[in-house]
Amino acid sequence: MPNTTNIALNTPNTGDLSGAWGTTAVNNNMTVIDGKLGGVQTVSLTNANVSLSISTGSIGTGSITAGAGPVQAHNAVLKFSGTLTGNCTITFPCPGYWIVENNCSATNSFAVSLRASGTGNLVAAPPGESCHVYNDGTDCKYVNMGRVGELLDLCVSTTPVWMSACTVPPYLPCVGTATYSASVYPALFAMLGSTFGGNGINTFGVPDLGNRVRVPLGTRITTAVAGFDGNTWGASGGDQNPPAHTHVASVTDPGHTHTTANTYLIDGLFGNNAGSGSTYKAANSSANTVSSHTTGVTVSNATTGSGAGGNLQPSLVHGVTFIKT
Repeated sequence: MPNTTNIALNTPNTGDLSGAWGTTAVNNNMTVIDGKLGGVQTVSLTNANVSLSISTGSIGTGSITAGAGPVQAHNAVLKFSGTLTGNCTITFPCPGYWIVENNCSATNSFAVSLRASGTGNLVAAPPGESCHVYNDGTDCKYVNMGRVGELLDLCVSTTPVWMSACTVPPYLPCVGTATYSASVYPALFAMLGSTFGGNGINTFGVPDLGNRVRVPLGTRITTAVAGFDGNTWGASGGDQNPPAHTHVASVTDPGHTHTTANTYLIDGLFGNNAGSGSTYKAANSSANTVSSHTTGVTVSNATTGSGAGGNLQPSLVHGVTFIKT
């Protein structure tokens, strides 16, 4: 028996058996199975929507070369190439799952959307990546786009085009300026509730991470010291400017004096040179006071933290944080 191209399935020879087992349908089906398990097809895109070809008794139709599946929809991997000049939608004509690789140029401006036949939800192929998608006959969905609630940091200045092109975006920007529908994002709503905004019934908010440092839950940050509780989920705080405070009270040097004692001997000799017949009188002393002097130094109240001085570590504004829906 011959074998299929990709994963070497046995392909029965047609016509060597009587009855239904001798029809060409057996051969065609084995080729389709082989393509769905191991076939790879490249499709060049520009700005025109494409409906992938499927077997209808002959191998494909249209200007795009059929794959080894034997047609486009009968391949495990679909590679998209070309330079986009507009948004492009790929329609999958049958249920199934595919690995999709988007190697198109200009994907920062235009999206490659993936949909099932009809009007169901669509997703988009991330540029420069391979993703796993499936078509349940109504909607196209991602298979492994991350966990609900997972945070994603991207070095971008706005939401990427491919995210916005999805009927239900797989990620939402953590900018804290909007609320979202609990019915559209039920899993994320169940996780966040009203902690970050919304009414907790039919709307909810996401964390506001714009120009903020994320702090994991823990007991090291306390309200008494930091102004917020580091062990309370959703708590926030901190300030880029130190609070106003006084370093030292006003001090002025009032001046001061020094007193010295003068001691002297009179009418006599002192020391070992005195002879036995020498006499001396007791020492007399008097006190002198040095005139008062000042240093000329005055220290006044010193206040800082009014907003003029920053309290921010060296930083780089690099992008946007998103949360998985």
